[in-house]
Amino acid sequence: LGRSLSDIFCKYDPQDVRDEIFRLQDLFIDRVDTERYRPVVFAPENRSGILSIVTSGDLPGIIGALGDQGICLSARGGYLRIAPHLYNDDEEIIRAAVALNAL
Repeated sequence: LGRSLSDIFCKYDPQDVRDEIFRLQDLFIDRVDTERYRPVVFAPENRSGILSIVTSGDLPGIIGALGDQGICLSARGGYLRIAPHLYNDDEEIIRAAVALNAL
């Protein structure tokens, strides 16, 4: 059982997972219109897997429009939030940024 759990859940080093998630966030930041959507980026030691974005846009409308395209973002505390995961690839992240910019 221990071997199965480690093979399934410990396949990736936690730092490698963190680095990949931050790389995907950075890819999104590089593509998103930062005049309309301002990502909140902290120092590396304070970053998390969730990227908060400041916008004056209609959060429920944005989330609904992106959801119709199969893109999942959320809203909490007045921020738009995106949380790339290890299973997301570059094309999905770029597609999310392009779709957000098109709204």
